[in-house]
Amino acid sequence: MGAYLAISAMKNKKCVSMSMVQVKAKEAAVFITILRGQVAHENWPRLQQQYDKLVNSLPDGLVDTYLMQCHEQPTLWEIVTIWANEESFEKDRAQKKTEAAELIFCDLGAVPELQSFQVRRGHQRI
Repeated sequence: MGAYLAISAMKNKKCVSMSMVQVKAKEAAVFITILRGQVAHENWPRLQQQYDKLVNSLPDGLVDTYLMQCHEQPTLWEIVTIWANEESFEKDRAQKKTEAAELIFCDLGAVPELQSFQVRRGHQRI
């Protein structure tokens, strides 16, 4: 069962509204990969086009994926992928289904760097 938090909006140090938000603690089996690379400005449109093509055929164990550009360092791009669990990622990696994302960076002259994370705790606003 989730916990409820009271959220209030402040304006000029006065509470103007209050709402209840249910927050559900999650047991974490989720696995996240972050693939990053430095992409030259002239290749940004191609990167986005290749990513759009990639997401047309996602592996079954993949839950969500995001193409992100660093605000402070605009040439740094990341593909953040949320997997159902580590086994899903490892299965797709063994079948070479994850290589397409790495090849996008390589084709654009970037050296991709992959990091993976096991989520230990998480909260979801519902």
